Amino acid sequence: MATVGKSPSKRKSTKLKSSTSSSLGAPPASKKKKSNPIPPLPPVENEELEDPNMTTTEYVERIPIFKDPNFVHSTKGAAGAKKRGWKNLKQIVASERAVQWPVSAVTYSSIEGPPSFKPAKKYSDISGLHSDYRDPQSKLRYHNVKEFSQLRMLPSDLVTAYLALRKANAPVP
Repeated sequence: MATVGKSPSKRKSTKLKSSTSSSLGAPPASKKKKSNPIPPLPPVENEELEDPNMTTTEYVERIPIFKDPNFVHSTKGAAGAKKRGWKNLKQIVASERAVQWPVSAVTYSSIEGPPSFKPAKKYSDISGLHSDYRDPQSKLRYHNVKEFSQLRMLPSDLVTAYLALRKANAPVP
C-alpha cells in the first residue's frame, strides 16, 4: 500500500499593516502635533483683586544663565585658572612643615578630635584579620578555630612578644 503524498496546505500570509502604532493608541508617525507654548498670563489689575491690601503684580523678565550674553563661568573668570583639586594628607602635612609656624597657630596636625563613639576594632594578633575572639589563657586575639589551634601551640616568649606588639602586656610590679 502506497501512501499518497499530500502537498502541504498553503496559508495566506497575513502581514500586519504599518498602522499598528495607531491601534496601540499612539498617533501615526507622519501626523505629529506641534506643541504650542502657553502664553504668560496678563498682570492682574487692582480692581479685579478681592483683597484691597494686595498690589498689582509686575512681571520681571529673567534671562536664564545659559542665555545671558554677559555670563562668565566661575572657572573661566579673570584668572582663567583650572579647577582646583583637593590636596591629600601628605601634601598638607608637608606644606605645614615647610613654614615656620608660631606656637599658637592651628595646623592640621595640631587639631585633636574627640574620641570616637564607636568601639575600637579588634584584630587578630596572628593574622591581622578582624577578631571576635580572645584566648582567656594567653589573652591573644584570634580570628577562627585554625588560628586558635596555632595560638595554643605558641611558646610563652612568642605570646609575650605578640602582647608587647599590641601594647597589651600587663606591667609587672
